[in-house]
Amino acid sequence: MNFDQFQFKEPALSRFVNQQKVSLFRWITRQAPPLFLCGGDVMTIGPMVTGYHEPEVLQVLAFLAQSGFDLALIDVGANVGLITYHSRGRFRSFHCFEPNPRVFKVLTANLTGRFGPDGPDLHLYNVGLGNRDETSVLSVPRHNQGGAFIAGSSNAYSADVLADRKRIEGGVDDVPVAVRRGRDIFEALFARMPNGGFVVKIDTEGFEQVIIGEIAAAMPLGAAIAIVFENLQPGFDAPALIRSIPQWSGAALKLGDNLAKVRSRLGREVVKLTRGKVFRLTDQPLDWLGTVVLVVASA
Repeated sequence: MNFDQFQFKEPALSRFVNQQKVSLFRWITRQAPPLFLCGGDVMTIGPMVTGYHEPEVLQVLAFLAQSGFDLALIDVGANVGLITYHSRGRFRSFHCFEPNPRVFKVLTANLTGRFGPDGPDLHLYNVGLGNRDETSVLSVPRHNQGGAFIAGSSNAYSADVLADRKRIEGGVDDVPVAVRRGRDIFEALFARMPNGGFVVKIDTEGFEQVIIGEIAAAMPLGAAIAIVFENLQPGFDAPALIRSIPQWSGAALKLGDNLAKVRSRLGREVVKLTRGKVFRLTDQPLDWLGTVVLVVASA
């Protein structure tokens, strides 16, 4: 082998352009959190540029913590840990559930050691939650890992919602995952916190109502909790869900904004440019699509 035959040349113009790109990228992403994020993934663009993921949801979680539900954040569908990371100063302990083995490794790397020796307790679980113990198949969109879902009769979302182009564009990988019966998990959590006083955040792409049912099955009398979840199911009725659980009473709220009553796209853009986007919790929304908050007690 003649090593003198090897040559690699990086043109001066190419070097200059790449240096400018790096400088611009560093400036654009100067607010990015010190976490491992996946370039090109739908969920990570916002955090890399703005530093936050779903800031309006983070503010709801902060509000609930300040209202007495600060014992723990139960993050079901934790993904890479963005919600937990940004809530680390709000709650006394964290329990994160993420079934995707690959994403769970990133979650572990992102959160381990971030809370400090005197910080809140952190517990990570490489399982999903359902209505029974089983091994299931998680469909993971390659460019939207936060939109991973388990299809089947237990999923409340229609096939059209799960097959939406924005969700699965670029292809989907099927991954075997472990699922635990939710009531067993929540019975253990309530054993630690029998009066509740914690928040359950659920982002499981259609399994939210199954998990809420498992919470209800485990929730002891006298306990009060808050549940925050995303709903993409048209026709879903949050107050009716509370009424369907005999031992529950409480309030159903939606995180709405000042664009809800603006029908035209142009009108929405004008409002955003002139008045910004203002979020409020309401118990009388036009529909229940979006972020839903249940504050419930068991009696």
